[in-house]
Amino acid sequence: MNTITYALRTLALAATLAFAPVAFAAGDAPEPAAEPAAAPSPKAAGCKRGEAVKMSDGKAACITLAAGALTDDVLYEQGKLLATEGEYDWALEVLALITKQDDAKVLNYIGYSHRKAGRLETGIEVYKKALALDPDYVQAREYLGEAYILAGKEDLAQAELAEIKTRCGADCPEFKELEKALAAN
Repeated sequence: MNTITYALRTLALAATLAFAPVAFAAGDAPEPAAEPAAAPSPKAAGCKRGEAVKMSDGKAACITLAAGALTDDVLYEQGKLLATEGEYDWALEVLALITKQDDAKVLNYIGYSHRKAGRLETGIEVYKKALALDPDYVQAREYLGEAYILAGKEDLAQAELAEIKTRCGADCPEFKELEKALAAN
């Protein structure tokens, strides 16, 4: 549970206790509500290409991809999972349904999917769009650097490594990953 969620739950519990008509005995405080179960990737749920996962009462169901059927956040998470599972074109189908296409994290996984599917130049262009929206998005910089290595543009990959170092230091995971990719080249 992240710090903000914990703080909000603590405040909600304190407000409940402060305004409750009866006092709770030690150990009788209500349990915080359980967080909803995260949807598995469509692939892990047994869905087919053209489908996504919709959670209902904690159970996953495959549904046909359609605009408005799922929230942008759910579509992003499922597209990201599919991309990291190697289902690049399926990920692109899911990510294309997100209404806010000018989001750096969405563009990052669109670029990732294109790059990993072998459409290197398309991936590079999409990463550049993500970075135009959020120059501090170091994961997009790392992935762009990896794309530059594949394109034989090591000087541009080195420039992305320097940008990452400026933005988050030499200890951040993105710096280490790109540095490792450059060393292996």
